Amino acid sequence: MAGRRTCRDCGRTWHTESAAPTRPNICDHCGGEPVQRHDDTLERITAGLQSYRPAAATTLNHYSSLGKLFSVDATLTPEGITTKAVA
Repeated sequence: MAGRRTCRDCGRTWHTESAAPTRPNICDHCGGEPVQRHDDTLERITAGLQSYRPAAATTLNHYSSLGKLFSVDATLTPEGITTKAVA
């Protein structure tokens, strides 16, 4: 998430490592400038995860106590995950 950049002009998103624009700091779509959003900094992401974890644990515990929580192997293909989730 910290590598995400959003074009200031057209809003297209890029990633500094996995899907960077062809020319550094120039949007391939419109020629605008890809910028980092204020909430995409490592500090903001870390803080968000720290506040998310306790809430997620509460939710997981709730559904586990109802017998409605199950795990799915996330290394499967999207189709495999869907098949396991709806089985």
